This record gives sequence, C-alpha cells and structure tokens, in this order.
Amino acid sequence: MLTNKIEESGIITINLEDYYPKAEICIINIKDFLYQGLVLQEKNFREQVAQIDPTKYLQKHVCINNTIEAIVPIWAYMLLRLQVEDVAKSVWVGNLDTFLFDYYQKEAEKIDFTTYTQARVMLKGCGKKQVPPTVYALWASKLKPEVKSLFFGEACAAVPLYKAK
Repeated sequence: MLTNKIEESGIITINLEDYYPKAEICIINIKDFLYQGLVLQEKNFREQVAQIDPTKYLQKHVCINNTIEAIVPIWAYMLLRLQVEDVAKSVWVGNLDTFLFDYYQKEAEKIDFTTYTQARVMLKGCGKKQVPPTVYALWASKLKPEVKSLFFGEACAAVPLYKAK
C-alpha cells in the first residue's frame, strides 16, 4: 500500500490562484492616447476618450496606467476612469501588479486567518497565473501570527519561511 506522506504531514495548502480575479482584466495605457506617444494634447485626448466604447469593458476589471515617461496630468486618468466606470466591474489606476495587490488585499480582508491557528501552511507557488511577489508577502504576513509553520512552493520543494517559537 502506498502512503501519501504529504497528506499525512497535515500541511494545508493555500493556492493564491484560487483567489485570482474571475473577471477579465483589461489595460488602458495612456501612452496610446498621446501625440507621437509623447505629448498629451488636451483636445485630441478628450476626443479619443469620448470615442471609447464603454461596453467593451462591461463587467471587466480595468487598469489605467502609463508605461512611458511622459508627463501626464492627473485629470487624464480621471477622464479615462469616468468614461468606463459605469460598466466596469472595477477601475484601478496603476499597473497590473498594483491592481492585483489591491485585489488580493481585499480578498484577504474577507478571510478569517484564525482558522489557520497552529496549522502548518504552504503558500503554493509556481502557478499559471501572474500573482505578484507583493501578494505572497502580504498573505505570509497575515498568516504568520496564526500558523505553527509557513512554507512556500510545492510539497516536493517547500521553502520554509517561518516557524513559531
């Protein structure tokens, strides 16, 4: 008879991909609205924003960011947000990692981490979805006061992170 040593170890695995946003994530990059990719011309920018079909973002998470080093006035981000926020599931200003961190932070607020009191917990790594390192660090910090021990990775290659004294 084969024995599953991982199952017998009593380690609880938390796969952060299980909390990944279910709705599609769309990126609106302000650089795409700039003249020659460098300069925001107000009249042209406003016309382009007005032409956005908000239904394209229906029930989707929208990240509004700027990936180039152009000076963009704050109102430009606000104008884009106002164009899509009535139909989008959520709208964030920042890059994808910032959105995901904020999203996972809100998900963590819904969890009673005391259910992991004195447990041996593995934060599963090596997934298929992009979960930023900041998210793993956040959840490790939330788990630390409760757990007996905390690991990262896979059962076959676990990295010990914390052991209660």
